Amino acid sequence: MADYSYAVPERMILNRDPADSGVRASVWETAVLRIQRGGRVEVTSERHTGSVPRSHDEDAQIDLIFEIVDAQNDRQKIDTDALRTDLSDGGSLAILIDRIVAGHTVELIKSNWTGVFTNDAAQALDELRLELEYNAREACRYIDMDWMDEDSGTSDQ
Repeated sequence: MADYSYAVPERMILNRDPADSGVRASVWETAVLRIQRGGRVEVTSERHTGSVPRSHDEDAQIDLIFEIVDAQNDRQKIDTDALRTDLSDGGSLAILIDRIVAGHTVELIKSNWTGVFTNDAAQALDELRLELEYNAREACRYIDMDWMDEDSGTSDQ
């Protein structure tokens, strides 16, 4: 098993424009988990203008991208401790990433280099996507809920 906790930055705040959550965002940041060919993992933020990022690309030759959480509706601070725990050796996300990396190859198919996954890796892809969607939308596992000031709705910066 591998430890991917190195990929999580010390602090991660996602912003949106306009900052007023009562107004529809024209620009917002999204935290993403990127799995590169060869098993290197990154947790970064991407800036979006009026469109939602791709969740994953099953034909990927280079990398897979999964949305962790976004700031489309409001500014967010990522709970980097929770994310780091899940990406540590034996953590729920690390186990899935190990299965994806172990079952991914790049093959020449009809003069195109294409990412190919074993059945187990394809299943792990689906499980990772579902777990991240659940954690972001339902459980809010990767959102630091203590960051917001309950009275004013502003961050502690």
